[in-house]
Amino acid sequence: MLGRGIGPIRFGMYPEETMKVLGDPNTTDLRHPKKGVGAVIHHYEQHGLDLTFDEEDEHRLAYIDVTGGSFILMNALSLGMSWEDCLAATKDLGLGLPHEERCVSWDLLCYHGHSLMCWFHDKTLSKISFGHYWSRDGQPLWPEG
Repeated sequence: MLGRGIGPIRFGMYPEETMKVLGDPNTTDLRHPKKGVGAVIHHYEQHGLDLTFDEEDEHRLAYIDVTGGSFILMNALSLGMSWEDCLAATKDLGLGLPHEERCVSWDLLCYHGHSLMCWFHDKTLSKISFGHYWSRDGQPLWPEG
């Protein structure tokens, strides 16, 4: 669910908590460790998930990337959808108009107010990225329970 997580995985969890649910990640990456603010990414290939723990957020789960598997977010979004079907689904969900980016190798629908990004390769939804919500003053809003 947007702003909350996926299944038993909730935004705001610490790496140890997610590993109790999913086990050890296949691989772990560091992002931007030289800039003073970094992130640790746990890749769970068998689940089709990448979990990002931001240093700024006290290494709590800040983002989930769905890269495989049969996940259906909000009973509407799933990998393999076309650009047009994704636009129709997000409209039906009341997410508003997205910011659109089109590049040579990928396209993006971004719903900033919902912390949702839909990534397309070859006109097919190939990754869904979503995160926790933010307060008006820029503080993370962690879901309860």
